[in-house]
Amino acid sequence: MDMFKTISWAQYLLAVAGIAVFYYIYIGLRYYVFDVKTLMNRRRKAGLKTFNEKDEAEEKTETSGSLYEASEDTIDQVELLVSEIRSLIAQNPGMDGSSLRNTLKALLNGHPQLKDSSYRDAINDLIISESDKHEAGIDPTEVDGLWAS
Repeated sequence: MDMFKTISWAQYLLAVAGIAVFYYIYIGLRYYVFDVKTLMNRRRKAGLKTFNEKDEAEEKTETSGSLYEASEDTIDQVELLVSEIRSLIAQNPGMDGSSLRNTLKALLNGHPQLKDSSYRDAINDLIISESDKHEAGIDPTEVDGLWAS
């Protein structure tokens, strides 16, 4: 019981606050390291100084294989292509299969940077599901063929 009298409330609260700070630093570094890197990259692009400056070439080689490298331009291109595909199929429900395939091929060729991106499978799934809704019937092997130039 004497132990409770030797520690003041101020000491107790200071110890708890210190433990909480270390805990949140650990959680931040453990689970949000990619978000912090993205934030730091945005600051660098805006011209603000960061505490770890790297060459652009080094940064590109380090993050080139990362799942988190999707730039805002790529995401914007994916959103644009998705809306174009949906509007094309929705506006032309009676379009025959060959003309739909030719139009989709032209759309896909208009976005060559997405051909080898990680979003390709999702775009393919979208084309298949949207064409099934309107009974155009494009199968997965045909969709892969549409990406070919």
